[in-house]
Amino acid sequence: MVDRDPGTVWTTEGYSSGLEGSNKAGVGIYLDAKPGVEAVRMVIQTRQPGWKADILGAPAGRVPESIESGWTRLGGGTVRDEDQRFRLDARGERYRYYLVWITELPPGAERAEIGELALAQRKKT
Repeated sequence: MVDRDPGTVWTTEGYSSGLEGSNKAGVGIYLDAKPGVEAVRMVIQTRQPGWKADILGAPAGRVPESIESGWTRLGGGTVRDEDQRFRLDARGERYRYYLVWITELPPGAERAEIGELALAQRKKT
């Protein structure tokens, strides 16, 4: 999702009863920051704010198959703006994969969408 094309958008499936009604804890998309970075911020661009997400990281290797193992929570909260910035706490670790795990859809909406994702890494000294 780092194509810098405002015409492309990733959307979740439609959930008429919300994620809760689908028996899903969440749904998400990840970035591959090969070979890995210690990100301090993620920027999420969306035309439809109001949804909630956790931002998780995973080290190099295979992408974890389960949200319950292999991922570390780095930040997150409510996407309140069309250009939302979240601080990340990587605790000095470099992660290859950064997952936006959507846990709640916007009020009254059946889906969430992401136009762009971007990472800012810790400046090297």
